[in-house]
Amino acid sequence: MKIVNVIRAALTRLGIYAVGEEVSAEDSVAALAVLNDLLAQYQMQPLMGIPCDLRLPLSMNDELAIEPPNLLGRVIVTGLALDLAPDYCIEPSPSLSRLYLGAVTSVKHSNGRMIVKTSDLTIARGAVYAGD
Repeated sequence: MKIVNVIRAALTRLGIYAVGEEVSAEDSVAALAVLNDLLAQYQMQPLMGIPCDLRLPLSMNDELAIEPPNLLGRVIVTGLALDLAPDYCIEPSPSLSRLYLGAVTSVKHSNGRMIVKTSDLTIARGAVYAGD
């Protein structure tokens, strides 16, 4: 996923640009700075799935290699849109916020591992017994 496409998608979701409209250089540079900050934040959260070896800051022509691309891409695009909204004096729509939260939840669940802890405790005559 090209960085320029991430930025275009985020600004389109906010309604700043129409689908297919070219993003201005000024808006691209501002969005790139926000995107790099967002990716750095996600990198510190292991369940977000951003590779630790991703070298930041990214430039406009870089390719963002992420897995799974559709799900994590949705998190990044909608997260960027939400972060950019105040810069354009826009209140993000509730549907955009729900889309973001749903995508984040899905990514974290897909990257998480269930940990099951067992115990050696036994119950004898109604009391918990840990053994000798």
